[in-house]
Amino acid sequence: MTADVENVIDETSAKAGRRKWPSWMRLPSFKFCCVTTLLVCLAYLVWIIMDAQYQQTVFVMRYSTGLLQLDPSPAMVGTGMWDMMWDGVRSWDSLGPRLLLFYLLAIVAVLSSLLMLVQFAHRATIRGMLMVVLVLSVWLSLWVSYDQLNEWAALRRVNIALPRFEAVAKSLSQQWPTENGTLPEAGQFYADPAKRPNLLLLRGREGYPAHEDFGFIIERSDLGAIRFELSGAIGCNIEFHPDGSRPTSYSTRLSGSKATMREAIPLKEHWYLVRYGG
Repeated sequence: MTADVENVIDETSAKAGRRKWPSWMRLPSFKFCCVTTLLVCLAYLVWIIMDAQYQQTVFVMRYSTGLLQLDPSPAMVGTGMWDMMWDGVRSWDSLGPRLLLFYLLAIVAVLSSLLMLVQFAHRATIRGMLMVVLVLSVWLSLWVSYDQLNEWAALRRVNIALPRFEAVAKSLSQQWPTENGTLPEAGQFYADPAKRPNLLLLRGREGYPAHEDFGFIIERSDLGAIRFELSGAIGCNIEFHPDGSRPTSYSTRLSGSKATMREAIPLKEHWYLVRYGG
């Protein structure tokens, strides 16, 4: 009889101890943490595929946090190109919401992954181990395939945007501008025929659209090739090459720095997506 009474008292005390914590203060369940982490992975995957500015967002995040150090050329600083680029980037209307989303997703991913491991360590099961392996495998796959995924997504967006670049190239091939003006598809531009006769600096772009768009620079080679910098894909050009011209490494007209060709992907006759490194 005494033992039964003590058991009832112990059970009542245990229930009372559990009730003293509000529900909102309890740790989320193991399953909830796993699902949340997988959803964040899916969000990053969709973002990489659908948004041309994902690479730019990561680039600015690394630069603003000190993970990436940049040394601009004197030519870019002297022409005001460097300030023009970073003034646009610092604007909240351009990449601000994307940076905020990136940080929020990263925080959620880290917290949910840590809580998942804590919950698993507290109560390890075969099913739980399989879930942990699945989640970690998804993260690892996303990390390992990041470059290939970016390149595939960039190629997809470039093929969609190609007709706009063709229209501008047709106009420029007929008559290269010798003064400031406007290109119907690309917007306003600066021209300096005295110092840089084969270089145009675009200035009319507002914001960072999710689709691929014109970057800041359009330049012409001595053989008549026209290179378009892209707004999203870093280190990539869409290039038009007439007969007798092929994609190759070159020195940029603006800064004189060497652009080393890494890969040239044919899009159609005379047109290439060219990736540069170095």
